[in-house]
Amino acid sequence: MDYCLFLDTWLAGAGPEAASRELTLLGHRKVDWEVGCADLWQILGPREEWRELAVERVLHLLRFWVKFAVWDDDRASQYGRGEYVGTCKGLSRPFEEIDMLLPAFDEASSPRLRRLEERLASACPSALRWDDTFVPVWWLCAPKAFRFLERNLWQIGQGRRVAPTRTRTRPRRGSRPSPTRSRAGGGAPRPGGRSASECRASSALRPR
Repeated sequence: MDYCLFLDTWLAGAGPEAASRELTLLGHRKVDWEVGCADLWQILGPREEWRELAVERVLHLLRFWVKFAVWDDDRASQYGRGEYVGTCKGLSRPFEEIDMLLPAFDEASSPRLRRLEERLASACPSALRWDDTFVPVWWLCAPKAFRFLERNLWQIGQGRRVAPTRTRTRPRRGSRPSPTRSRAGGGAPRPGGRSASECRASSALRPR
């Protein structure tokens, strides 16, 4: 919900101080929101129509999963009641390990979302290649869930996709691993092949 608030604040055209003030007053986590929000505003880059559309698309996905997700207090229906994230197809049991019926929403059924996707396909820079792979299928409790969010926001700010990394093969048993350049020499890639600016995006989203 915190990330929904700062993305919505950015979309509204307000500054990072507006989001950080409210998030600080909520006080749910020990986060330096003044620094975090300022970093995120910088990461998202200058305001352009396609960036606003891309942030709106990511925000829609977050709200979709917040409304759908199972909460430990069993009050899932209390979240996002005033938001339409897609037509409700009825109750289902999506998780075998949880004995609970949940409303299933069809995100693609939203006419507003379809119009948004069409505008993104024509307005985004060619380096970003807007298609159904930009916003991957993930959920809030998924492994590395916020890595997907960080990647989406970094790509929006840069106007391009993250470059694929080399595939590393595991050395055969008994063989010696090949030497790698030291980071002091400016060589070794960061974990996961992420760039310096992407790492700053990651740190801005973490509690301090």
